[in-house]
Amino acid sequence: MLGKTPLESLLAIIASVFNAHSALLFLPDLPEKGSQTARLHAFFSLSDNIDIKAQAIPGQNLPGRILLNQASLLVNLETEKVQLGYYCDVEEGHVRTFMGCPIHGGGVLCIDSRKRDAFADSGQKLLHLFALFIPQLQQTLITDEAFYFQALSKLEAIRTQGASWPVLLRATLTALAEYGNFDSVFLATLSEDAAGYVLEDEYPPDILREQVGRCPLEKGILGHIFQKGKTLFVDSVRPLPENEGIFGKHDNLPLFHSFICIPLKLDGKCCAVLCLVCTTPRHFSNELCRFVRLAGESLQTTLEKISLRYRLNSLRKKLQEHENNLRNQLK
Repeated sequence: MLGKTPLESLLAIIASVFNAHSALLFLPDLPEKGSQTARLHAFFSLSDNIDIKAQAIPGQNLPGRILLNQASLLVNLETEKVQLGYYCDVEEGHVRTFMGCPIHGGGVLCIDSRKRDAFADSGQKLLHLFALFIPQLQQTLITDEAFYFQALSKLEAIRTQGASWPVLLRATLTALAEYGNFDSVFLATLSEDAAGYVLEDEYPPDILREQVGRCPLEKGILGHIFQKGKTLFVDSVRPLPENEGIFGKHDNLPLFHSFICIPLKLDGKCCAVLCLVCTTPRHFSNELCRFVRLAGESLQTTLEKISLRYRLNSLRKKLQEHENNLRNQLK
């Protein structure tokens, strides 16, 4: 029942305690956006029809009503016909009871059930206690820089020990996936003709590389990153208007709703892209983004050293050939 993130695990526990069909957490956009809405940040549900782009909008749905009034709410949906606003298709019509409460600092925690009178007034106090814990959990997750520093220290130790590029790359991808809690982390590199890209390595291994194969630069978000060379963060707070897919349209691949793409450059040109992906919407804290950037910079530094070493060896080889030619001419 545990989720992929601590917040998802907490929602799974809440759903179990209340015997709920779904438990959802809405959190507000960044303050500078000036929005009064809150986006779906995490959820646990027995349904596959949760709308991951759902928002709590005042005046339009029940989570929005809680956000507007800043008060707990218990609704029997058999007697009061109102919109939940977070299900796709006809799933919403099967829900009989809804309960939710505001979160200190902004946001909404809510649960629902397909059973009539599944929640009582006394349950609102318990749900409120869970809601009080969420900001504390968020603060712990956001400020735990030591957690990421530990990962960077391990990677630096591997790099200073003179590990080969494949060993260092796999160690970096593994650390990013495990410490950053990503579904997949991979490095895409330009093909030999520079007209496309392939996945050089990934963690977990052997999941995406064979299915993706070689992709042209004209398709997908990754192709755009290779051409523009700009870092991209996409999460529940910074969504894309239209997500065409990391690799373009691939019928056999999942749609990644949250991801980070870090371009790695040599001589000012993008030669590789470090990509970290999640199949569910999540929020990337500033500390996590900094951790990913530093790991990407470490990989780029290693690539620059490899490139410089290759050029020096090539230069030495040419000088040696030139010296040999001069000796032959003087004989």
